[in-house]
Amino acid sequence: MKRKLFAVLFLPLLVSACSGVLHGSGARRGSEYFAGHMLKNVTRLTDTTGREIILVPMIHIASEEQYARVRDYLDRLKADGFVTFFESLFAAPFPIDTLGELSYAEVIALKERTLLTGEDSLRVDMLWRKCRRILGTDIRSDFRNKREQRGGVIQSAELLGLTTERDIWVDYPLQDLVRLYEKRYGPVPLTAPDFAIALDDPDYELPEENEKPDTYHFLQGDRNDYLLRRLMRSSHPKIAVVYGAAHTHRLKIDLSSSHGFTVDRKYRAGTAGSGSDSGKK
Repeated sequence: MKRKLFAVLFLPLLVSACSGVLHGSGARRGSEYFAGHMLKNVTRLTDTTGREIILVPMIHIASEEQYARVRDYLDRLKADGFVTFFESLFAAPFPIDTLGELSYAEVIALKERTLLTGEDSLRVDMLWRKCRRILGTDIRSDFRNKREQRGGVIQSAELLGLTTERDIWVDYPLQDLVRLYEKRYGPVPLTAPDFAIALDDPDYELPEENEKPDTYHFLQGDRNDYLLRRLMRSSHPKIAVVYGAAHTHRLKIDLSSSHGFTVDRKYRAGTAGSGSDSGKK
């Protein structure tokens, strides 16, 4: 029997900058800092052609009030002609075009017209089990557990108002990340325990030979490279990048050191009015 696809499939997982998912207390302290200061860490970059890129570093568990302040800021940018490029990692049992632009509105339309077969469900389940084998944890369950421990809400496109045709999904789907990982390291081995242990079981442990997997390329490196390529190829003159703080930090370095962009040291987000000029002091 067929079921609606994205109830299971399209969970907007914003994983990489939420460092506490995979790392220790120092990363958690960093997460708490960014949760209170997301707008204070916004960076504006420009190049000689007049292109403007604003980096909005996100933390993926915060309060609704904090996300509301970011949403208001993004609304002002969009009113001033910006589009947003935002991350959202999900698993799909079918190929997704990662070369063209897919807005949030188009993602929702895809959701509404796509059905999930039993075979599709198995394919999605396999992707999440490979993801757990690579990372040592089910990131969806990890987010839910962190939210319960710390309070707050998990970041979503709806909370940030990233629901219009000006909000463009720029990320790899999970199946592409797994494919890139397997191209680099070979097939992800799934054994009987990988299938027998529930995905949300907190007692799951990696086998000895897989204790130190390469999580950087899987969660950050490949996605950073893809985001940078999309930015360089885009014809939009004004782009606000809404991505995890770990991504935007790397992107700031790459844009300013290798792609002709200059950091506007005077720019401050969250001031009155809209547009890039109103953010300057």
